[in-house]
Amino acid sequence: MTFHTEKNIHIPSTQSWIEKFIYQPHQLFFTSTIFFTLLIMSLTILSLNGTVQLNFVTIHSFGLVYAVFTNAFLGFLITVVPKYTNAPIINKKQYVVPWLFLQFGMIITMIGFETVGKLLVIFTIFYFNYIFYSTTTKGTAISKRETIILNILLFIGALFLLFEVVINQNLSMLIFFGYLISLIFIVAQKMIPAFYSGYTQSPMWKKPKYLSEISAILLMFLGITLQFELSLFIKKHLQFYLF
Repeated sequence: MTFHTEKNIHIPSTQSWIEKFIYQPHQLFFTSTIFFTLLIMSLTILSLNGTVQLNFVTIHSFGLVYAVFTNAFLGFLITVVPKYTNAPIINKKQYVVPWLFLQFGMIITMIGFETVGKLLVIFTIFYFNYIFYSTTTKGTAISKRETIILNILLFIGALFLLFEVVINQNLSMLIFFGYLISLIFIVAQKMIPAFYSGYTQSPMWKKPKYLSEISAILLMFLGITLQFELSLFIKKHLQFYLF
């Protein structure tokens, strides 16, 4: 799967570099991913040597999951959802301003204004959920199941962050497994077989019908187990059955 959109978007040659840059939505989000990766590394060093007083957990749990990986996934989805569903491309008017709000929310969260910043991130992600849902419903592709699952997982990621704000408790383990790892797996199990088949010219691997759903549920259960320390309960039952 390629990220360019040459077949979908005609970029006039008279446009400035910034206009051409914005016309490729993944470039906005991937640039943010690189920026926040460098920012988190810098803040980590400054935090560890005592130069600045920042919440180390927020920098890593929120920063990596949302500022780095969610930016990357949004850039990926905003490009491929129309392709997966055979729908019209997402217009730049729909994503440029929300992208700005998202980056602002990420930054103010990591510098200490967590509640306001996280709420801004949450509702921006919900907005992208709406955009992806609208795009999917306009698509003419026969199968939209995986696209719908990806959008649901993105919604779950925002919902978990909302719960974290409301109950004022760190839900990093639940978010990591129930949202991030699930999203990575669903994308990987769709793209890796396609890359391998295209490279080797071999038939596409036929995966089990409900692989995505079952995997997401199991990873969600793992996240709940680790977040709420149910591992001891499971360990006792495993010991009972094994011994």
